[in-house]
Amino acid sequence: MAAFAIYTYKFRDVENVGGLFLGIPDEDMTPLVSLQDKQNFVQSIFKDDLDGKRPFECARTEEQKNADGKKTHNRTKYGCKVVWEKSGLALLMVSNPYAKITRHQKFQKIKEQDEPWCHVLIDNRYGREFMAIEKNTAFNSPDTVASILESSFRARLAPHKVVMDIKNQYEPDAFWDVVEQYRPFGISEVSFKFAAPNHPWSTELIGAISDAARSMKARPTTIFSSPDGDPIELNKEDEQLSKYVQVCAMEGEDILVKVKGIRSRIHIIDAKDKYVFKQMSDETFRYILNADPELFDENFEALAAFLNQIRTSKEAKEAEE
Repeated sequence: MAAFAIYTYKFRDVENVGGLFLGIPDEDMTPLVSLQDKQNFVQSIFKDDLDGKRPFECARTEEQKNADGKKTHNRTKYGCKVVWEKSGLALLMVSNPYAKITRHQKFQKIKEQDEPWCHVLIDNRYGREFMAIEKNTAFNSPDTVASILESSFRARLAPHKVVMDIKNQYEPDAFWDVVEQYRPFGISEVSFKFAAPNHPWSTELIGAISDAARSMKARPTTIFSSPDGDPIELNKEDEQLSKYVQVCAMEGEDILVKVKGIRSRIHIIDAKDKYVFKQMSDETFRYILNADPELFDENFEALAAFLNQIRTSKEAKEAEE
């Protein structure tokens, strides 16, 4: 069985990205067409990278400070190949040319360069925007691959003053486990920091604050705190509270919990075993890896069936009814 960690990617408007990623003055950057057209616009240019219309360089940009305090940006290149793309679904291979393997020769250890790779499944259909990153030994963790892709696509989107965030999903129970663990001490505050409001399924869950945030180009945040010092009541049966937890879990956004007597807040994204994994049979995996154009329809259906397991809130509700 092949294991894939599930990630959500999100687009948001930013101002000062040209100098960071491309060395281009911000006044020379192309403004985004309009806030209302953002979703279709960014998905379209993102699709151009996936279907081969534009050459795509896979690299991670890291900011470093020199001894004199000046900032430099180093780009580390990785291999990337789009195996196939169709109707918003894509299969990528990301290789690690910096990995070393150890061999034994005449009772001596020698290190040789290797170039293992992992596969990335992308669901770029409207209203979904999910990635499934293969867990294997090519990279230290799926997060490493997510960081490489995030940096790569940010560089491509920078001229349009758009940035991409790729964050791993986690199970909502990670929040409720923390609540149950610290309930005896008393929880005095809970803070939900939602992502930039561009997902239809997140908007339907968090309601009017998403529309208000969109009009202000802001990031919505909701804080519940005790008005008199007594512990607040957090009930898993509370429908709206559960929706807030679900949105943060699906978008990979943090929830902060303040416990009485503990100075620092607890970060839910730091919870153990935070990944959501989906399994794919080896037979299905080998099948979708086939890039034969004659098999595109069959490959697409197999990949769509797998990615459809990653349900948006509306789809999950319909499945329960």
